[in-house]
Amino acid sequence: MHTHRESAPPEGPFKAWLQPVDTSSLGVFRVGLGLLFVYKAWHNLSAGRIARTLNPDQWHVPWPGFDFIHPPELWVSVLVQLAMAVIGVLIALGVGARLWLLVVAAEMVWFQLVDQTHYLNHHFLAVIVCVTLALSPCDRVYALDQRWRNAPVRAPAMGLWMLRVTVVIVYVYAGIAKLDADWLAGRPMEAWMAARAHVPVIGPLVSTPGVGTVMAWCGLFIDLVGGPALLFRRTRGPAILVLAAFHLSNAALFNIGIFPWMMLFVDLLFLDPDWPRRFISGRTDDRVVVAASGWWRLPLAAWVAVQVVVPLRHHLYPGPVAWTEEGHRLSWRMMLRSKSGALQFRVVDLRTGTMHTVDVRELLSAEHAREVMGHPDAVWTLARRLRLEAEAEGRTVAVYAHHPVSLNGREPALLIDPAVDLSRADRHVWSAAPWILPLDPETPLAE
Repeated sequence: MHTHRESAPPEGPFKAWLQPVDTSSLGVFRVGLGLLFVYKAWHNLSAGRIARTLNPDQWHVPWPGFDFIHPPELWVSVLVQLAMAVIGVLIALGVGARLWLLVVAAEMVWFQLVDQTHYLNHHFLAVIVCVTLALSPCDRVYALDQRWRNAPVRAPAMGLWMLRVTVVIVYVYAGIAKLDADWLAGRPMEAWMAARAHVPVIGPLVSTPGVGTVMAWCGLFIDLVGGPALLFRRTRGPAILVLAAFHLSNAALFNIGIFPWMMLFVDLLFLDPDWPRRFISGRTDDRVVVAASGWWRLPLAAWVAVQVVVPLRHHLYPGPVAWTEEGHRLSWRMMLRSKSGALQFRVVDLRTGTMHTVDVRELLSAEHAREVMGHPDAVWTLARRLRLEAEAEGRTVAVYAHHPVSLNGREPALLIDPAVDLSRADRHVWSAAPWILPLDPETPLAE
């Protein structure tokens, strides 16, 4: 057995981050995450999701500045999913795992850049997890790579703590976002639960009036308290059990992919780092390595600051973020609002004065059209595309949007100013869009 000399313990606020710990918990997490990617690829193919979301013959809603990214031919997308399944196996087996984790992260970023409607905060979290895990020593145990290299199984705990801090921040911000009048009144949750009466076993229970409101308050408590409780030894065990029940119920009730299963695995990272080794063999590993040097403190502090500050950017914009969507992305505001509505574009030829209307369902698939509802940026992108296509045909047009939206069961109200030529309206990342109409707080609930 190789023994490495350990330096003096580091000092400062990141002392625990720089201390060497057993990497077996990271290894178990890597295995679980790799298997989840296999399942994700299989589900995408078997459920026909690739054909629905990456059909190159249909319109898509690209991000500004990324219009050059287009869905490939369907057979290429299918091959990508098959490759992702193989990569998931390699990650689980520990064959070039850290490199393949970055490949998976790149694929998820690409998938979201293809179409704005693909974006979910859950997907963004998965990208962060993959990149952070790739930067950690997750391949030192339970990995086939170790058959031909003898790296120590203990390493500085930076990667482990970066994952832990990310998870706690996600839980806390998700809980803070639920301190909202609509959420506390149970409005979105009651509507979602009423639509899930068909779910086996628990469907009749959760669809009972009032149960959705109770679940909304439980979700608030679990997010606000459960995440921080993972940090303390006395509360860690009960927190993991409660969070496990929370994520399993989400998996049963909502179609949110691998997210609840990923969170089940990531919560186990709060246990002692050597728990898998002690569980399997009943002993820990006594090999040590030199603790990380102090120069890591500044990058780690900057990384934590970014994690804390970026989710707060929705405060830069006026109005409720659930209505305007400005600052919603990257903020861990997950599954907080229910929106429905209609969207028609009025395309006016500026030379002849003729006008025709275009319904969003004529442009997008049913799934994409449903996701566009209530998202001003997506509507703005579609308006610009209608104008550019008309210009390519030699016509000069103005495009106006009629977009009534119902938020959390309210009577529909106009989200976008119908008098503004949306195809020529300005849109800046760090300033509010003047063409987004405010929501009247007195808007009544629909009958």
